[in-house]
Amino acid sequence: MSEIVIEETIRAGEYRQRRLSLTEKWVRDRVIEPNMHTAALRFASDFHTAQLSGYYATSDVHHKVDSTPQHADYLVRKSIQARGAVAAAMTAVGKQAGSVLWDVIGVDMSLREHINRGDGRITLNDARGRLIVALEHLARYYGYG
Repeated sequence: MSEIVIEETIRAGEYRQRRLSLTEKWVRDRVIEPNMHTAALRFASDFHTAQLSGYYATSDVHHKVDSTPQHADYLVRKSIQARGAVAAAMTAVGKQAGSVLWDVIGVDMSLREHINRGDGRITLNDARGRLIVALEHLARYYGYG
């Protein structure tokens, strides 16, 4: 069951609903340290930039932004840099913990979805432990303590 928070938008007096992420819940419940949550946010940001998610997620970026090839080139360069950052982070985390990091933090799957996607040999507790270890390694890799 996902928990919902109400937060103010950039426009004064306007609010929106948002579900708490897994790492936000874990920080609140003291399962992980705040620096591990910060590392998860950085990884997720790099992951989504590498994918050119959301508004820029088409190959027609020339017509979506300001119609200048320079801006589209900038977006492509940022995407390539982010892909390198994700690859380096995945190398630092390692293969076993990296798959759960990729699925849960990058793709935004639940732990159960990650388990169901696999070969059935991993339990929920195993996946949770691997993700915590991955976040510890990631925080150290990013220099967050």
